[in-house]
Amino acid sequence: MQQHIRGVHIHFVFILLLVAGCTKPYRAYPGPPRPDNEIAIVTPEDGVKIHALDGRVVNVTPGPAKGLEVTYNRIRLRPGEYTLTLIPQGIDSIKTFVKVTIRVEAGKRYQVRREFYPGTSDARAYYKFWVENVQTGAVISKIVESRNPFSPRN
Repeated sequence: MQQHIRGVHIHFVFILLLVAGCTKPYRAYPGPPRPDNEIAIVTPEDGVKIHALDGRVVNVTPGPAKGLEVTYNRIRLRPGEYTLTLIPQGIDSIKTFVKVTIRVEAGKRYQVRREFYPGTSDARAYYKFWVENVQTGAVISKIVESRNPFSPRN
């Protein structure tokens, strides 16, 4: 009886783990994982989705996974230059995609940041995105705007 209860308990924990989902880093290089001092880590802050890395869809979002799927919450990169395609999290419209190019260094952590500007109506609202070095606060990309091109702000 006790073994049956233990077996049910293990199955219950496994089901909870499945329902909770799983987050992990997106590894943008081949081969085995490398130590943190050999790679750079890029993380989106709340409200930002890294849609693509050098044109390849990766869908990296902040925070824990929801539901049954495995999601990525950061990118592990070799040092070098990369182009990120960014969108406001939850707004998957081609009209809101923007691109930034970054150069990253081994052993460094970077965060994709955003700021929302509400404007005078929803149609005129826009976001600004940039990437900064977490340790120094230095901005390492251009600051780009994401907005609906058919409703320019005044």
